Amino acid sequence: MIRKLLPAILVLLTFSACGGKKPSVLKNEQIPEKVRKETGVLNDKLFRAVSRNDAEAVKALMSDTLLQKHKDGVAPLIQNASTSFSALTYKVIDAYYQYNTDPAGADTVFSGSVGAHPYAIHFTPVNTETYIALLVPEESNQEVLITAIYGKYGDKWKLNTIYFGVLSMFGKSAPDYYKMARTAYEKQYLADAVNYADLARLCLKPGGDLFHFGAEKEMEDFAEKVHAEATKTFAFPQVLENIPGKPVLFRIFPESSEKGFFPMVYYKTNIPLSNTAALEAEHEEIKKEVSRLYKGIDKDKEYVFYWAYNQYPDGNTPVEHYSFIDELRK
Repeated sequence: MIRKLLPAILVLLTFSACGGKKPSVLKNEQIPEKVRKETGVLNDKLFRAVSRNDAEAVKALMSDTLLQKHKDGVAPLIQNASTSFSALTYKVIDAYYQYNTDPAGADTVFSGSVGAHPYAIHFTPVNTETYIALLVPEESNQEVLITAIYGKYGDKWKLNTIYFGVLSMFGKSAPDYYKMARTAYEKQYLADAVNYADLARLCLKPGGDLFHFGAEKEMEDFAEKVHAEATKTFAFPQVLENIPGKPVLFRIFPESSEKGFFPMVYYKTNIPLSNTAALEAEHEEIKKEVSRLYKGIDKDKEYVFYWAYNQYPDGNTPVEHYSFIDELRK
């Protein structure tokens, strides 16, 4: 199951992308053991506090300036983040340490990769010593990236920035979904291209303005392109004139299941939902029309989901529907 996470941030650092002197940066095992031990304890405390929805414990880790700036925002941030995963353990996908005697004048760029996909972190530090940890709860379906940036105040490390965002879904990050979107587009599967481009967007900025995939602009431009084409090609609501009763398609989007994301088709029917035999007969005709109108929607995947309504949902009040699951690979 994919839990909804609203990307959220508490920040003291200044985001940046260019200029200034470049301080030395140590990564992962290059970081001095003393620093790794000290910050490892903080990472443990931070993860435990978030997973338990313990805002006060998170506040205890924050720098005075960050706490003063975002005091009222800590509790809702942690509450939202705590509901986005259920894992009790985490892994550090990358960590960085910087010692810089002139932090105010230096922009820092840390670079790494998620799988085979390069990324960069851009920011301007406020401390002589800075440590960044990219933490991921060990959970199968959705990886939430916790970006924690600490600064050294005297002899103590304090949290300067914390950000929660979606890094991947079902083992695929933004570049993976982007690749799927490009492949679908090359096959002229426009509906699939839009759906996969939207999934790429959902996990394009797991670290907010701190974190940038190498192909970020390319992914954003492609999503805009396929959406513009889809707007010209598909018009909702769409009356299926070739089917008696003229059912109306009004939404197609990627829906999550235990096995991943698959197309969901919403349509309005004039057949009462209690008349399941008639609904099933109409559904067989709707499948054929959807396959014809939305090339590729029933190709290269395991399922297509359909929900039939007698009235349009307004997004606020639950509306009764009848569901179909078309298994494409049996």
